[in-house]
Amino acid sequence: MPISTQCLYFHLGMKADDDDGFIANPKKVIRWAGCSTEDLEKLRENGYIHIFENGIVVIIDWLVNNTIRCDRYSLTRYL
Repeated sequence: MPISTQCLYFHLGMKADDDDGFIANPKKVIRWAGCSTEDLEKLRENGYIHIFENGIVVIIDWLVNNTIRCDRYSLTRYL
């Protein structure tokens, strides 16, 4: 993957909600990181993210690297 796509994945991870890996404003993150919507599409094509119809993005393997204790978990607001 291009460096800009990798950069976007990193920044999406930094801006995702703590418990489930949802990002409500991926376009804002794209602008802030200096990436493009093409980078977001490459992440989707490669199976790193899922883009919902309403524009919310979730990082597919969030829990592989971001687990927390059960007593600290709070349900995401993006049900």
